[in-house]
Amino acid sequence: MSIRKYVTPSGFWAVAFVISIFILFFIGSISLRQIQALSASQDSVTRSHKVRIDLEHMFSELKDAEASQRGFIITREEHYLDRYNYAHVRINKALIGIKSLTRNNPVRQREIDQLTVLTNDRFRLMRDILVASSRMPLESNEFKKMIREEKVVMDKIRSLVEDIIAKEAVILERQEKNHGDEISITPVTSLLLVVFSVVIFLFSFLRISHDLRQMKKLNRSLQIINETFNDAERIGEISHWQFDPGSRHFWFSDNKFQVMGYKPGAFEPSLEKFLQSVHPADRRKVRLSLERNNSEPHSIYYRLRRPDGKTSYIRSISKRGRDGEGNEVIIGVDADVTVQHKNTLKLERRNQQLKSSNAELSSFNHIVSHDLQEPLRKIQMFISRIDSTDLTKLSDETNTYISRIRSSANRAQLLIDDLLIYSRLSKNDKKPELCDLNKTLIDVKTDLSQAIEDSNATIISEDLPTIKAVCHQMQQLFLNLLGNSIKYRRDNIAPEISISYVQHSGAQINEVKLPSSKKYHCLSFTDNGIGFDQSYADRIFVLFHRLHDKDQYSGTGMGLAICKKMVQNHNGFIFAESSLGQGATFKVILPV
Repeated sequence: MSIRKYVTPSGFWAVAFVISIFILFFIGSISLRQIQALSASQDSVTRSHKVRIDLEHMFSELKDAEASQRGFIITREEHYLDRYNYAHVRINKALIGIKSLTRNNPVRQREIDQLTVLTNDRFRLMRDILVASSRMPLESNEFKKMIREEKVVMDKIRSLVEDIIAKEAVILERQEKNHGDEISITPVTSLLLVVFSVVIFLFSFLRISHDLRQMKKLNRSLQIINETFNDAERIGEISHWQFDPGSRHFWFSDNKFQVMGYKPGAFEPSLEKFLQSVHPADRRKVRLSLERNNSEPHSIYYRLRRPDGKTSYIRSISKRGRDGEGNEVIIGVDADVTVQHKNTLKLERRNQQLKSSNAELSSFNHIVSHDLQEPLRKIQMFISRIDSTDLTKLSDETNTYISRIRSSANRAQLLIDDLLIYSRLSKNDKKPELCDLNKTLIDVKTDLSQAIEDSNATIISEDLPTIKAVCHQMQQLFLNLLGNSIKYRRDNIAPEISISYVQHSGAQINEVKLPSSKKYHCLSFTDNGIGFDQSYADRIFVLFHRLHDKDQYSGTGMGLAICKKMVQNHNGFIFAESSLGQGATFKVILPV
C-alpha cells in the first residue's frame, strides 16, 4: 500500500517544517546548555582558585599574627601587635568567605569548620602566651609548654590548610579539563546552530519563492477554470447562487441571470426581487426552502416566469453552511430542467399507452389460452373420434389429409403452449426462493422418463448447488435442455448427457466480461448428439428459429428462446458450443 495515499504534499511540508523547528530548538537548547556548562565550569575554576588564594592568605595572616606576637614578646614594643590585634577578625572573615564558596561541598564545609575551631584555639593560646610572657620568665617550663601547645595547633592548621589546598588543586585540574572540553564543544554547537538556521531560512526563502510562483500559476489556472465553469454553466444550463439569511441578499452567477431571462448584473439580487420571478404558486415553497435550519442538502422544483412570458422549470439543490469569515450562508445550484420536464410528460403519456398495450396483450393471452384453444381442442377431439374402421372406408388421399390435419393441430397446440410459457416468463411474477437443483433434476428425469426409456438415454450429474431462483423456471430450463439433447440424438447411438457444476469468479469466465469480484454458478449440459455448426450458436436462441426441417424433428423453435428468457430473468447468461456430429454443450451462468 503506497504512503502517497495518506501523505499529501502540503502535509509533508508541514511535517518537515515542524521537524525542522524541533531540530532548531534542539540544537539551540544544546548550545544553551553548552554555554551554561561553560559558564558553570568557569565559575567552578574561579571558585577553586579563590578558595586556594583565600586559604593561603588566611594562613599568611595567621603567620603574620604569630610573628607579631613573638616580636612583642622579645622586644615588648607595642607596635609589633598591630598585625596581631585585628588578625583574628580578618581570618574569621576569610574562613566565612571560604565556607560560602564551598557550600556545595559537604566535606569541605566540615574541613572549614575544623579549621575555624583550630584557628580559634590558636588565637586563644596566643592570648594566653602574651599574658604569660609578662608574668613569668620566658625560660620557665610552663611558658615553654604553652609554646609547644601553640606549635602543635599551628602544625595542625598548616597540615589541614595544605590538605585542603591539595584537594582543591585536584578539583581545579578536573574543572580546568572540563572547562577545556566545554570550550572545544561550544563553538561546534554554536556553528551547527548558525549553519542549520541559515539552511532553514534559505530553504524557507526558496520554498516561499516556489509557492509564490505556484500561486501565480494557480491563479491563472483558477481564472481559466472560472471561465470554463461559466461556459459549462451556460452549456449545461445550470447556475449557482449564494444567499445571506441575515441581509436577505443574493449573489447570482452570470448564468443565473440568463436562466431568469436577464442580462448578467441587470439588477441587484435580493429575496424580494427573486421571488417576483418565481411562479406565484411556488413562492411559498421557495421561501420555506431558504428558511430551513437543517444543514443537510435540500432539493426542490419550482417554476420561473421569464420577462419574455416563457416558463422555465428549475431543479434547485441548496445547502446551509458558513463562509470563510464564519457567516451563515446558503449555497445553491440550479438546473434548468424544462426540456426534461417536457420529456417526462411525453414519457408519462407513453407509459399510459404502454399500459393500454399491456392490457391488450393480457387480453390476447387470455384469448390464446382460452378462446383460441377451444376450437383447436374440438378439431383434435373430432379427429380422435374417427376410429381406424372409419379410416379404412376412406381413400388414401383422404387419410393423408386427416393425418396432416392431426399433425398440424398438434403442432398448433404445442406452439400455443410455448407462446403462453414465453409470455408468462416476461411477467416474472414469482419471487426467487431457495431451489435445490439436485431435486429439480430428479423431477425433470421423472417428467422425461418415457423419452429416456425409449432412447435408452444416460444422464450423469455432479453434485449440484442450492441456489436462489424461481424453481419452476429452473425446472423448465432443465426440461428443455435435457429434452433437446434426447431429441437431437444421433441415429443408433444412445444419448449420453453429463451435467457439471463449478463456481467461478467473474475474472475466470471467458464467454462474457463480468465483475471480477463477484461469484457465479456455472452449469454445463454436454451431450453426444448431432450437434450444429458453431456459426449458428447465437441464432438458435432466437424466437421461432429452427436449424432442422419440422418433418425431421418436431418442435416449435421456441425451446431455447424460452431457456434464454428464463436465464435472463435470473440476470444470467447462456451460451452454446458445438460442431456437426460431435454433440453440443450448453453453459448456463447465474450470479451467486
